Amino acid sequence: MTNTDNLKATLMSSGLKPEQVEGFQEYVENDGPRDLQRFKKEAEETGAVGVPHLAFDYKDRKVGMFGREHLGLIRHTMQQLGLARSSKVNWEVSHYWFAE
Repeated sequence: MTNTDNLKATLMSSGLKPEQVEGFQEYVENDGPRDLQRFKKEAEETGAVGVPHLAFDYKDRKVGMFGREHLGLIRHTMQQLGLARSSKVNWEVSHYWFAE
């Protein structure tokens, strides 16, 4: 990414303060590319890449979830991990997959 002006403007319009956006350009030029490669590698290793895509360790296995149909299970898993915003989670799910 060579020009981050539009992205920084979008971040500012979403309510971030200038001091919260200041380090973004430095991140894009330094740690950002390395982090992006690491995240891509992690996503590829789960066996599927989609949007949204989340992978969790579950019962000694990696479980990958992607697409809207999995948001209920993602909510349930995040609640189990103590990351839910609400304890009233309805998590019916049609299917999900386990990585071998």
